Amino acid sequence: MARIRSLLVVLASVCMILEPTVAAKLPNRPTVAAKKGAVGANAKTAPSNQTATVPKKSSTLPDKKLPNCQTGQRYSDIKDMSKFWYDSGAEQYAQEYISMRKDHSNWAQQLYMDLFPDDMDHGEFSCITFGSQCNIKKQCSDFNNIGKGGLYYLFISMRNFHSFMSEFRDRLVVGNFIKTLALDDMKANLNISGQSQEPFNVFGLLSSALGIGSALAGANPIASGALGAMSGIMSILGDVTTPEPKNLGEGAQEALQELIKEGLVEGLKTIDDTIAAIFGKQGTSQNLIPQSMRKGEGKHAAVQVFGYGQWLLDHPNISLEEYFKGVATRMNQGLAWQMARMFKKTYVIIRDDMKQKDCVNPNNAWHSETGRCLDMMTWGGASSDTFGGANDLTNIWVYYKMNQLATMLNSVQCWEQNNGQMGASKPGAEFWKSDGLPPCFFGSEVKKGTWEKDRKGVLYLDSSFVGQTGATGLKIWPETKCPKC
Repeated sequence: MARIRSLLVVLASVCMILEPTVAAKLPNRPTVAAKKGAVGANAKTAPSNQTATVPKKSSTLPDKKLPNCQTGQRYSDIKDMSKFWYDSGAEQYAQEYISMRKDHSNWAQQLYMDLFPDDMDHGEFSCITFGSQCNIKKQCSDFNNIGKGGLYYLFISMRNFHSFMSEFRDRLVVGNFIKTLALDDMKANLNISGQSQEPFNVFGLLSSALGIGSALAGANPIASGALGAMSGIMSILGDVTTPEPKNLGEGAQEALQELIKEGLVEGLKTIDDTIAAIFGKQGTSQNLIPQSMRKGEGKHAAVQVFGYGQWLLDHPNISLEEYFKGVATRMNQGLAWQMARMFKKTYVIIRDDMKQKDCVNPNNAWHSETGRCLDMMTWGGASSDTFGGANDLTNIWVYYKMNQLATMLNSVQCWEQNNGQMGASKPGAEFWKSDGLPPCFFGSEVKKGTWEKDRKGVLYLDSSFVGQTGATGLKIWPETKCPKC
């Protein structure tokens, strides 16, 4: 018994010596107060369901702790989104992460894998193609548990961006978009016959129609990130993939349909290339990312796309249905106007012979700022021998919901700003947040002068007007219609 007592005393002494060491190796247990939840500044922080753990060391992860994210947050309620985004540290972290790598190949999915190396669902978060899910199952609390709460907002932004662009692409698919256009009855409405040798670049028209102002896209405003994305995609379509303008012959409707299909195919390819460049598909360059998409700081454009929290949205796709209705309306208007120009030989005329009280015909519009009467006239109207009112085209305004003044003023401004030439239609970022028209969307030849009905509809040109400058005195246009006048 004495030996046993001595042995117990020794064992007790050893345990007292070892206890602090063992305790130091054990994880900290949450206090009772912690179990009940934090109070005060951290009250909204996503609750942790487990003890915080440190992820496995990775040589490609910056060794930085980020602020916690918050759960149940409405992003639309954030007053200063740029400050919120900056304070999260997400963009700075992602910029540093890519810089530590050889290149930006598959950076988004690799970051997810490095953050959660034991997660077996890495394949579900892949965003480099539209067939991939780009689905993040991790919650705000999961990011907080590894000390990277701010990155939760980056992954939500990436998911929102992919979701928006996927739906945008689906609506742009050839079959879906063509169905929204009124090509079947356009030829009959405009009373078109014969052939046209006029060149027509449908790519510029398509990119500008897709550049419709967000104020025309319905009650729900499109978020700035979405506007930048669409503007970037369509500017590429207008600037880079512009083929030689094609002449439209007898089968105008069919030719138009083919041209639009070509434009849509190029648009889809542009979207695919941009997505691949943003999420780092192997072999793609960040230089493919449009400048209008880059809002953030740092040298990596792939991260700049998500800058200032522009893709932290509660409902990223809310406006697309109304937006594409507006696009179809604009596209039909632009096509009808260009078809009339090519096949009916329409012109916009600034009528010096008409005062405001006389500027009341269906094809007239009075511009009060310049005191001008604008008129649509044609050589190919009811009588091909007379240059006069396009009486058989008066229904174009109502049928295609076109405003006479806005349409013809767009033509005049385009003509004057391009030194008496019909400028090309291109989308402009400044028009996205307005209900204005892109420059030259209704491009047309413009003349200014005095029209005389009694002389077979001849027009005496104003020699001081752009494109008519240099004419000595009054000239009749065109001279071949009245050689003896």
